[in-house]
Amino acid sequence: MNILLLSIIPVLQFVFVYFLFLKPIQKYSFIFRKLFFVLLGISALNGYLYIFFKMTTAYFGIPKWLVMIVLNIFWAMAVLCILIGIRLVLNFLFKLLRRNFSVNLFKPESVILGLFMTALSFYISAVAVSNGFVPPVIRNYTFTVDKLSVENSGLKIVQLSDLHIDGIATKSEIRDIVDRVNEQKPDLVLITGDFVDGKVSDLKDVTDILFDLDSKYGVYAVPGNHEYYSDYRKWLEHFEKGGIKFLENNNISVKDYAQNNVLNLCGITDPTAEHYNMTEPSIKDALVGVDNSVPTIFMSHRPKFAVQLQEFSDLTLCGHTHGGFMPGIDILVGLLNEGMTHGLYKLGKEKVIVSSGTRINTASAFRIFNKPVINIIVLESPKAHRNLSSKNFSVYFEG
Repeated sequence: MNILLLSIIPVLQFVFVYFLFLKPIQKYSFIFRKLFFVLLGISALNGYLYIFFKMTTAYFGIPKWLVMIVLNIFWAMAVLCILIGIRLVLNFLFKLLRRNFSVNLFKPESVILGLFMTALSFYISAVAVSNGFVPPVIRNYTFTVDKLSVENSGLKIVQLSDLHIDGIATKSEIRDIVDRVNEQKPDLVLITGDFVDGKVSDLKDVTDILFDLDSKYGVYAVPGNHEYYSDYRKWLEHFEKGGIKFLENNNISVKDYAQNNVLNLCGITDPTAEHYNMTEPSIKDALVGVDNSVPTIFMSHRPKFAVQLQEFSDLTLCGHTHGGFMPGIDILVGLLNEGMTHGLYKLGKEKVIVSSGTRINTASAFRIFNKPVINIIVLESPKAHRNLSSKNFSVYFEG
């Protein structure tokens, strides 16, 4: 979205709240109005930090509780705008039904209604922001994949995404994620972008914990848009020194100990690269030389590329959407991501898993009925699956 258009949003929010919420309530004291102007100012400042500088309050080393208060104010003002919009729609419908445009179902001048809407906005925001900072839950997926050999049936992949390690991320928090991944004894760990929000010099001690991720065939990743905001080339060098291999429009053959191909692993860069004079995403380049006799797994930070991979990919892993934030809003997020916001999707032979994010981006810390996740994906061979079925075993599916 154009930066100029985004920069107008906080101004529109201020006008919307003032003329449709504050001004009609004449009984509000001057002090109350002044307080609201302060809240709207904090909300606008938080928005402009990200719009113009791709920064959040977490960059400045302030305590987590203070960051959460700022986020609560930011989202409360956004929720209040939604509630004002709902009130407008309901009043309009009421006028139509009554055929009288001088009456309202919910009176804009009502002090009680104004206080209720304000309290509800802050409550919803507090719940949503708090949900963003809870530890991730485990989400399991198990399904068959054509071309996977019987010997490799049961191959376990752990997907992490949108870690957004920033100034308020703690070592214990990241250590807990790493330990929970290692407990799974994965064959592959795949990270689908947005590792960091900040500089290597500021976040090195925390991000180094990711180097303890342990898997049979290694740890691989693709960049997200936030890597480019945070000096991607320096982060790329840092992570690859620690053993996390990035796939930038290329692929590798994952081989077993006998050097047999297990699967193709492909990855692309993010479209944000264009704005930083770096390599733009290319599916064509990423697929060059793949072994068509084994399964192909594709990594893309954004789900929208999955639509172009239906004929090539058996499994595509993505992130970026943060689960769509909450029911209802996820529909709008889906419009920008080919309708995919979280969970498992099937596009022909291709299965697509969109992570809801393993942590939270403090620029958009808002979650309702949408927990952070660590995805555990078990791939079965069709032949092994048939053998199990013939012995009255069943395979567990969870999407």
